[in-house]
Amino acid sequence: MNTYCDGQDIDPADLPHVFLLTSARFLNYKFSPASFWYLYTSNLVLKYVIAEVNNTFGERRMYLFPAPESSGSFKQTLLKDFHVSPFSSRKGWYVLETTDPIKTKNISVTVTLHSSKGNPKLVARWQSIACAIDARHYSVLSSLGLLSCWGWTVLVTCEFPTGRRHELSVADKVFSSANCLPVRITRSVAQT
Repeated sequence: MNTYCDGQDIDPADLPHVFLLTSARFLNYKFSPASFWYLYTSNLVLKYVIAEVNNTFGERRMYLFPAPESSGSFKQTLLKDFHVSPFSSRKGWYVLETTDPIKTKNISVTVTLHSSKGNPKLVARWQSIACAIDARHYSVLSSLGLLSCWGWTVLVTCEFPTGRRHELSVADKVFSSANCLPVRITRSVAQT
């Protein structure tokens, strides 16, 4: 993320707080089609939202959305220039509507893909139905209740070593756009 920010003339040192909204690993499988990085100043003022979009070809595209000065919901629009689905062309644009999750204490993200003719083609929503849990204010009994209800998720969201060794190389990969980044580093790396 620091490298991306540097490329956008944003000093990562000015944004020491990050709220990341992403998909968890499930049964040792990890694919996050979209992750949202909320970047905050030291005073917890939202400055940017970065949408990190991944496709199944191992490519990644970052979209930078500056946050407005006023609080509440805000919308930003960016052109679509990244291949994410065989059912959708690269033409069109995204509209991201979100709120500041720290100020509103809940999650609300809506991404609308518009076709090149301006028609809404896909609407994806990610929202919470209750405020986030702050474990610092939980009693021992409440913490045990939470653990008994949700503790099993650790087993299905953790990465377990497979004991296999394989080489990953994306050095010869042809990317679909100049703005597209490889998900993995571009040299062969032994993964365990």
